[in-house]
Amino acid sequence: MAQKSETISHNLINTNSTPTFDYQLINVNVTSSSTPNSDEQSPESSHSSPCLSDRNKISNNNPSKKQSNISTMSDGLSIAHNVLEKRQPEKSNLRPQLSVSNKNVNKSSTIMFQEPYSMIKRPNSTIGIPNSMKHDIIQSNFSDLNEQFLIDSEVKHNENDFNSFIPIVREKAMSLTLSEPKCESLQKGSSNPYWHTDQMSNNYPSLITPRASVILNGNVLKRTSPNQSNLAIPINSSGYQLSVHMHDNSPNLGYSGDNRSLKIRGSTISSMSNHRSSYIGDEEHLNLQQQYFATTGRKDTIISIGKNLQIQFKSPSTNCLSWRYRTCLEKMFIFFFLAFAIFFIAYFYFPYFQNKDNENRLCTTMECVKTAASLLNAMDLTADPCEDFFQFACGNWVKKHVIPEDRSSLSTFEVMADDLQIILKDLLEKIPNSADNSATLKAKRFYQSCMNTQKIDEAGVQPILDALRDVGGWPVLNRNWNGKRLKKTTISHLPDQKKISSLSSISTKDQKQMNNPDQYDELTIENLLGKLRGDYNQPIIVEQYIGPDDRNSSLNIIQFDQTSLGLPSREYFLKEDPNKEKDAYLELMVDIAELLGADRQYALEQMIKVLDFETELANISMPEADRHDTSAIYNKKTIKQLEESVPEFDWMMYLKNFMPIEINIDENVVIYSLDYYKKMGKLLHKVMEEDRRVVINYAVWRLIKSILPFLDNDFGVKRAKFRKILFGISADRTRWSQCVELVNKKMGMAVGAMFIKDNFDPKSKESAVEMIHNIREAFNELLNYNEWMDDETRQVAKEKANAINERIGYPDLLTNPIQLSKEYNLLELSDDQFLQNILNVFRFESYKNLAKLGTAVDKDSWTTDPAVVNAFYSPNKNDIVFPAGILQPLFYSHYYPKSCNYGGIGVVIGHEITHGFDDRGRQFDKNGNMKQWWNNQTIKRFRERAQCIIDQYSSYVLEDINANVNGRMTQGENIADNGGLKQAYRAFKKWERQNGIEPLLPGLNLTHDQLFFLNYAQIWCGSMRPEDALNKIRSSVHSPGPIRVLGPLSNSFDFSNAYGCPIGSRMNPIKKCSVCFIAFTRRILQVVPSNN
Repeated sequence: MAQKSETISHNLINTNSTPTFDYQLINVNVTSSSTPNSDEQSPESSHSSPCLSDRNKISNNNPSKKQSNISTMSDGLSIAHNVLEKRQPEKSNLRPQLSVSNKNVNKSSTIMFQEPYSMIKRPNSTIGIPNSMKHDIIQSNFSDLNEQFLIDSEVKHNENDFNSFIPIVREKAMSLTLSEPKCESLQKGSSNPYWHTDQMSNNYPSLITPRASVILNGNVLKRTSPNQSNLAIPINSSGYQLSVHMHDNSPNLGYSGDNRSLKIRGSTISSMSNHRSSYIGDEEHLNLQQQYFATTGRKDTIISIGKNLQIQFKSPSTNCLSWRYRTCLEKMFIFFFLAFAIFFIAYFYFPYFQNKDNENRLCTTMECVKTAASLLNAMDLTADPCEDFFQFACGNWVKKHVIPEDRSSLSTFEVMADDLQIILKDLLEKIPNSADNSATLKAKRFYQSCMNTQKIDEAGVQPILDALRDVGGWPVLNRNWNGKRLKKTTISHLPDQKKISSLSSISTKDQKQMNNPDQYDELTIENLLGKLRGDYNQPIIVEQYIGPDDRNSSLNIIQFDQTSLGLPSREYFLKEDPNKEKDAYLELMVDIAELLGADRQYALEQMIKVLDFETELANISMPEADRHDTSAIYNKKTIKQLEESVPEFDWMMYLKNFMPIEINIDENVVIYSLDYYKKMGKLLHKVMEEDRRVVINYAVWRLIKSILPFLDNDFGVKRAKFRKILFGISADRTRWSQCVELVNKKMGMAVGAMFIKDNFDPKSKESAVEMIHNIREAFNELLNYNEWMDDETRQVAKEKANAINERIGYPDLLTNPIQLSKEYNLLELSDDQFLQNILNVFRFESYKNLAKLGTAVDKDSWTTDPAVVNAFYSPNKNDIVFPAGILQPLFYSHYYPKSCNYGGIGVVIGHEITHGFDDRGRQFDKNGNMKQWWNNQTIKRFRERAQCIIDQYSSYVLEDINANVNGRMTQGENIADNGGLKQAYRAFKKWERQNGIEPLLPGLNLTHDQLFFLNYAQIWCGSMRPEDALNKIRSSVHSPGPIRVLGPLSNSFDFSNAYGCPIGSRMNPIKKCSVCFIAFTRRILQVVPSNN
């Protein structure tokens, strides 16, 4: 925790007159407590106190001046600057006063000033005031307002040195505080009423001060630019104005020692007048891009400050005047005001004190104890949360969770997924019963066939050889291969989907035709790729699918994108030698060809050519980091126009292989990588002319690779050797785990229907709906503080946010057995033919996608399965999806305190909402159509701020592999992480204000603000093998877990305040990045000069 700096208290308000400053030395009286010194003089004045009635006004004498003896001030002086705001000139006669009291027990002294004063360290200087201040000097000595100052040298008074400075050295953090008012009546005194020693101080106590406060806390850095001068921070509030200036000729503020307390050396302070005052609202912003100049050098508080300053302020209020001067109307108003205040305190402050009581109470229920234990067990309490919060939150978790040999990484996500898999395993292994429907029975049948390893081993390689014959053979298996034909695509024999209303309408005759076509096509590259796409759902070289048109999201359309590759990303192919991953990939291809009957040496020769071809495909593809601007890569053409752009490839021949409906050359298609296809056409033509075996070998290899995980153990051994090099995995996962994952991935709705019956609490859905509402509201509030978005764009952004559809838990389809069964009517599965089941699933998935062509987009359909630990945002539907699988601890629990739920699933909700406004989501409107609804200036400002995020994350280094995060490729997810954190925290604080502070968790000694950020960090606890870390850096659009903690939290003022991190620490850096929203914690400002 950061140490709190000490403060010095000053009370400042505007004065209502501007005195002429010529200097005159006045008396300083120092007396001991046993022998008081009454040798004093009082200057004449015609003014009286506003706390006195007219009949009690004190007359003024005009005694001659008399100098006091030389006085010595020792260490321990205290000072309070007490001033009067002149509200009623005819009744406000007291002048500002300065009280300096010696705290030594044996003597005391009082010095009174009439007008604004200044302070500076000056050894052996005199104490003086302007000549115009010699009147109306009233003694004041209020110990409750005094603060200690240190005098490091003896000070003498020299009547020949007319100097207006008081010798004070302030060795504390700077604070300027206007304290609570006191209004006490002056009583009659002697003939010298305005100048008294401490003996008579009780006769004339008088103090009226304003009730506002301005605090400059200790978070000030040393000045980095000596040329920055006259840079002012104006802070206006009722009754006074304070300005903080940076001057070249004044000493600097800076840290002192290890405790980082703030020192002010040689600063001058004076009051101000003749400046407009106004109230400051919450979350006010200061703009340092313009300079402020005082009207005179004596009217500003001059402080030499560093470049960054955090300022905390409270709302101001007015001064008090004596009750006897109040009019009847004023008294009546005060009476009603007090009555209202009593009601207000009773109504609102009772919950406040109840909250205070809750802050000191602990939740001792079993659920709270378990939650606290879970959080505590993961923490490394020896780590500094302000230097490495990931280590603080997850240090012990990483130590206790060793990565298993069958994993490349281990994280809280994966642990949750493992727990979920155990539940699904139990459901899939249950004996079929009356509660099952056709869909759930098929899921169980699929799982059983996967677990039947005996049948898989008995089948051997025959099923895959059958598949190879279906596609025209694999040339690498036969030196004399001269394939001329392949079987026609099965999917093309399905009936026209326009003639059917649902999947169940396909007749038995049609199904037999689908399963037993006896027709052949010429073995061209277009027919081969078309068959692989249609019958095996493998879009190879040409990435084709049916989906919503980005410019008309209500209609499904044919789409093309650049191809996927056999390694996780193009970077693996383009890496310079040595390239162990690429070498391992080549060895895997040769090993599999040999297992299927190829000559190893011949296979090596052929696969080297295949690898070279795939490397060329990688080279012509666009890096993922360059594909974030969807509008820039979107191209809508007819098939005829596409053929004109890429004449080397017969697009109609390719599409007719698998399209279940008739299409013509004027059919519209969308191409997202037109440049890739232009180069691909030329590459295909060149290689096919030289040796068509190369392209066919590659296409069939990619089919085999997709089936490889489901083959017998001999293939598994070869695959494991490859995965060891690529991911660091040295063993396969258990068979049941692989089978559960497969069935849930391929038949997710059927598995989800079984899961939600006994494993999803309806209260989770209700709570999630409430949290989404609150976080959406927080998002809209944050938009109001957006500094760079114009008003029109801001309003459209709110409309889009309000139009976001939320999908929580599962779709209604899962509770309707009849409708659910219809979803899988076309899928035929057996109990013991696992590989055939796999191929049937591939064909079923292909048809489900292709059947969308020409139909309207069903915007009520779900794009993900229920039993998964993930969340999603769909730009074309403008919806956010939170499946049942993620509404589990650590993300959510009905028994968690709200701080943990908002720090868990709340941040996930905010993350997905932010995706609607990140670098990709901002290109789509509220209806899911790609449209530029931001003006060019707003886009420019967004990109400037997005660049800050890119640069920040690109600077993070994963030390195990000495590689930087790809800030460009991960920018969308990073923006969402930062935005989600802000929204969730703001929503949590609003909930807390409305519902009160919950009791704390036991054993942690953490506030709920701290628990919010702790739980957020712990959802990213995890570790990676070096191989997996490299894979994520090269191919993932998400930053690694530790970076997802360090990045957003170091950008969060709320986090820094919660954990008291000093500015300049790693978790509270000087420069912070924020893209979609600029907002500050309540009453906390972060001031960064424009040249930072």
